[in-house]
Amino acid sequence: MLNGLNITIKNNWIANHDGSAIITSVNADNTQIISNIITSNGLGGMPDGIRIEGSVNRSAIVGNHICGNDGSGIYLFKPDGSVKIDNNTLIHNGRRLRRAAIYITGQNHTITNNIIAHQTAAGVVVGSAPVSTGNQIAHNQFSYLEGLSIDLNTNHNTDVSDWQKGDGLNPDRNSPNRRKDTGNAAINTPVFTHRKLIITEPEISGTSDIGSTVELYRIRTKLSDAGPLETPIATVITDASGHFSTHLSGLTDSDRISAIAHHPQYGTSEPAINAHIGTANPKPTAPAPAPFTCLSPPRPPEEPPKKPPEIIHLKVPKNVHFALDKDFISKRSGQILDRIVTVLIANPNLVIELHGHTDPRASDAYNIELGKRRAQNIRNYLLKKGIDPSRMTIRTFGERQRLSDGSSKLDYARDRRTEVIFTDIRDIEVIVQDTDLQIEE
Repeated sequence: MLNGLNITIKNNWIANHDGSAIITSVNADNTQIISNIITSNGLGGMPDGIRIEGSVNRSAIVGNHICGNDGSGIYLFKPDGSVKIDNNTLIHNGRRLRRAAIYITGQNHTITNNIIAHQTAAGVVVGSAPVSTGNQIAHNQFSYLEGLSIDLNTNHNTDVSDWQKGDGLNPDRNSPNRRKDTGNAAINTPVFTHRKLIITEPEISGTSDIGSTVELYRIRTKLSDAGPLETPIATVITDASGHFSTHLSGLTDSDRISAIAHHPQYGTSEPAINAHIGTANPKPTAPAPAPFTCLSPPRPPEEPPKKPPEIIHLKVPKNVHFALDKDFISKRSGQILDRIVTVLIANPNLVIELHGHTDPRASDAYNIELGKRRAQNIRNYLLKKGIDPSRMTIRTFGERQRLSDGSSKLDYARDRRTEVIFTDIRDIEVIVQDTDLQIEE
């Protein structure tokens, strides 16, 4: 896109190109890159899956599956303006060149709710030239990285590989000048008071930059001294002197804890040196990495091939309902989704669209966002159950597609839903049933 204004790139499958899948330049304001599959690009030219340059005010990269690209999955090169990077899956990138899954320069970008795994370098790298500050990196999940989950580069390491893959843990900031030559103004990592914690009384305490919020992570996979930041488990606000403290539950003797600090002005820090749970030095065995694959391979054809049915009848709900003004998955909804998982696993030719809906009791803009969150949470649940992201797309309608014009509690309960649209890629009709209303008291 050269001078592309207000462009949306949505629901595409872009694969196996010599260059990047998507490149912007000069003016790319309000670019929306949503729900695409971007795999195995950069084979002979620009190696990064998505490369963003130019003016990018109000731009967003949301809900994409970015896998197997030869460089970074997302590369922000000296952009003018900020980009929202949210709810993407980035795995197995850096196949030809060791680069971070996400490499950014610039200011005030947000990188949230992404899954980043199997990377040949760091997870997220914040460059330092030009000045790159205020970048918030929160609530992401990292695993199997050959580098830090978050790496703030410094001008002292100027090799090209340092910029692209990260330069490792920074020393503590001991001079105001370091703010000028390090990504995110060289915000210090949190420091734990104790590196070994008793499992029966896991009180986590430490210090961080004054005015920052500390996000704690549990670590169970491939171990290093600082991460990877596998699962976010708690957020703690520092006091006026920069101290933080909280109690955690549900930890085991093989867990480790790390943390990052978020400062409203400087941005997010690098990961803290891990704290160990237990009285001894545990030696947990990390599960072996899964074999490399970007998408689920098709099942081999049966011999002889069977004639497909004319109609597929599924005994599974097509609507997952929500409580009033809520977007979380209830216990009952989880049971419904588990049935949907079973059907999708048993029928590999099915793909689904997740349509988020609300009742009409709020503004249109609020309901559009609420419907989106409901659909995204359904998608995230199915992802954790092993459903490949290439089989799912998301849409939100808010209050615009009500099931009736009524205003009773039953009518509103029917409206508060994410509708699962089942489609067979062989163009076979699919018939499903419905259940699971959550009527407000």
